[in-house]
Amino acid sequence: MDADGDHKVAILEIPVAAERELKSTLPGAAFCVFENINTHALLIAPCDVILPAVFRRVFGPADLAACEKYVKDHGK
Repeated sequence: MDADGDHKVAILEIPVAAERELKSTLPGAAFCVFENINTHALLIAPCDVILPAVFRRVFGPADLAACEKYVKDHGK
């Protein structure tokens, strides 16, 4: 909604890069698990990524496999 009234806005969903794409574009990068403080959803990303302030780091740095195991063990 703005000064001209209600508008419909299409939202484009952009999928997260696949594991092999992350590994190929970020060789040797350290990964961390971040938690959304509102929803408690877990997100794996490079430790130096810039995220919105609603995320906090809960695990890492570690390799991607260790982060995936953490999410599997602690995710909902």
